[in-house]
Amino acid sequence: ETTNVIEFWYNSYSYTTNGSDGCVCVTIGLNGGSTGGFKTLVYQASGTTTPTANLRFTPPPPPIISQLSVQPKVIAFGSLNSGQSATQCVTVKNTGPNGPLTFNSISITGNPDFTVVQQPAAPLIPGATDQICVRFSPIASGGRSATLTVTTNGQDSGTQTVTLTGTGIAPAISVPTTDLFKKTRTRIGDTLSQSFAVFSTGTGALTFNSISIFGTYASEYAVTRVAINPLPSGTWDTVTVQYRPTLEGSRPAVLVINSNALNKPLDTVGLFGVGTIGRLTVAPSPLNFDSVGVGDTACQFITLTNVGSDTVRILNNYFASFDADYTMVPLKGADTIIPPDKFKQIQICFAPIRNGARTARLRLTTTIPLTYDSPRKDTSTFVVNIIGTGVPFGKLAVAGTGIIDSAVVGKTVCRTDTFWNKGSADLTIKSATLAGSNASEFVLSGNIFPIVVPAGGFKVFTICATPGDRGDRNATLNIAATSNGRPLTASLSLDVFGQLVCASATPQAGFANKTCVGETDTAIFTVTNCGDVATSYNAAFSGAGAADYAVVGSANSPVISGGQNATFKVTYTPKTRGASVANLDVSATGVTPVTIAMNGVGGAANISGPNAQADSTFKGSKSNFTVVLTNNGECDWTPGQPVVTGSGFSWKSGGTTAIPAAGGTGQIVFEFAPTAVGQASGVATFSAQSNASIPVFASITLSGVGKDNLGVAPIAEANGFRLEQNYPNPFNPTTEIRFSLPKETMVTLAITDITGKTVRMLVNGKLSAGSHTVTLDASQLSSGTYYYELISGSTHLVKSMILSK
Repeated sequence: ETTNVIEFWYNSYSYTTNGSDGCVCVTIGLNGGSTGGFKTLVYQASGTTTPTANLRFTPPPPPIISQLSVQPKVIAFGSLNSGQSATQCVTVKNTGPNGPLTFNSISITGNPDFTVVQQPAAPLIPGATDQICVRFSPIASGGRSATLTVTTNGQDSGTQTVTLTGTGIAPAISVPTTDLFKKTRTRIGDTLSQSFAVFSTGTGALTFNSISIFGTYASEYAVTRVAINPLPSGTWDTVTVQYRPTLEGSRPAVLVINSNALNKPLDTVGLFGVGTIGRLTVAPSPLNFDSVGVGDTACQFITLTNVGSDTVRILNNYFASFDADYTMVPLKGADTIIPPDKFKQIQICFAPIRNGARTARLRLTTTIPLTYDSPRKDTSTFVVNIIGTGVPFGKLAVAGTGIIDSAVVGKTVCRTDTFWNKGSADLTIKSATLAGSNASEFVLSGNIFPIVVPAGGFKVFTICATPGDRGDRNATLNIAATSNGRPLTASLSLDVFGQLVCASATPQAGFANKTCVGETDTAIFTVTNCGDVATSYNAAFSGAGAADYAVVGSANSPVISGGQNATFKVTYTPKTRGASVANLDVSATGVTPVTIAMNGVGGAANISGPNAQADSTFKGSKSNFTVVLTNNGECDWTPGQPVVTGSGFSWKSGGTTAIPAAGGTGQIVFEFAPTAVGQASGVATFSAQSNASIPVFASITLSGVGKDNLGVAPIAEANGFRLEQNYPNPFNPTTEIRFSLPKETMVTLAITDITGKTVRMLVNGKLSAGSHTVTLDASQLSSGTYYYELISGSTHLVKSMILSK
């Protein structure tokens, strides 16, 4: 340097300047002072010793400094529907003193729902500002967060961050109703409203962008009420649609809901309204009766058919003008209501009262509304012109009921009827024919066709009937005539009741059981009048056995009406044994006789029995013996008490009860009390017996032997039979009697006194072979000598014993 004064600018910092390029390096130190400015410094050159000198030194310029400022430090986006976006910005500023601010990087870390959409355009000079903008587009529901990081060349603040927050929400829609106005019918011009519910089912409010109706017939529908917009989450509201048809038939459209719902941004509801209108056809129109004879009546129907789709009601139906020849049966009450595809009829009758053209006009007013074309027309009123012509004709009529009373089948009955001409011209009857299933049973007589009947006149004819069967017999008399070239017809129903003459009997046979000869059996027979003619019935018998039968009371019944009964009481009294074949013949006038078989059989008793032999009996004593009678006949027989003749014999018991038929038996007990020793005989005669015995059983011969009881030696044993002495003997009051039998047989063991009278019967029946013991208790007997006798067939054993009291 050429001077030792260095001039420099300094501040509170120390600087060391090194020389180069051959220059002397000088170290400069601060020489006091704290404020920059020009100073005089002492310097010393490197490597030399140089006295302090004053130098003039100019230092380098101060350093370039920039500084970053970011505001705000937090951005809160709040709640946002998924699929929607929102953008917010932060302000960046260069707060440095003198240097430009350069952005090295701007980035977002964390949730990808946040993106940088705007950055500063150029480096910022000191004091300048710009914006960094971030967009939040939630793709799902729930809280979302991220960090915005900004890196620059700013000193002490080169990197700064901003916290980003937001919440994603997902609106959703639910419309349970899919269709409106289905199965409804609305009359054209009327209105019908229906509503449906809209539910907000998402996590955010449901916003309706639009609710619109589309389709060819959209103009016939209108939304008259919309739901709350927006519709908070978890709530619902209604949408109301009105339908006002202007045309008939199905009128479909669709309602479209445009909303922020993520599940269904476009939701639809079908609209299926049907417009209806009544449309009526009236036929025939005009109504033409052609020619009708004066005094005749012709009727026709006017048919009202609803060919539309709505019910039509007839408000009025009447003659607006008419000749008195016409009458009508107007529709009333429920008949004035005609549903779709149904019809009603109005009857119009024409009965001309004079010749010539006759007219009327029928007017109908209905509930059919005005048409919807332009201009609108009235189609609710109908007019039918009615035309007819009265001409003179004969009018054929047949007087009479056609009922020809009744007749017995096969018999002929007749009656007269009349052909009438009640018209204003002559008529000619061409023919009268019979038709029907029973036509052959009817005959028209007394007329030869053709027959001219003048106007107002008549002709009489005769109809006869011969019923071929019972019940109603029917036919139709068809009459054909003409009058002034006009065919005329009439008919008469014919009826005759065929009556049946008939009898039937129940039962058809009688007296099937046997009746004993001499007895009388009775039966009741019912005769029913199964016909229609009241009659009296007569009963008579025929056949070989007719004499055994008789009718009790009169054989002629009273007059019996159809369906009523007569009864005959018949008795049967057989006179002989065997069948009594006969018939009960019931007859009446015109009735085929009814035959009832009489099948009576006469029966009788057939008695057989042995002549009776009494046991040998001591003279002066008595013994009983039994006669058994057998009845091999068909009737029970009661012998009665016989009359007994002969010495020593008498009736004891029996004969008072019946002996049954077919092998039954009966017993009669006789007593033998001989008054002399030797053979005795007698006869039992049955003169009071009931019923007959054929051959006659009149008497039984009785026989017996009387014996002397003095000096008779007791017989103790014979033919294998043995009778032992009683023990004890004498006895008081009991004793035992022993005996033995060689075989099983009938045995009697009797106690008799000294006169031969039986005082006690100890045994009377069948006993087995072997020994037997019988005890006698004589407490009721007097002291004395007694005999005990054992009898079996022809064997007769006897011993004596003494009772001592």
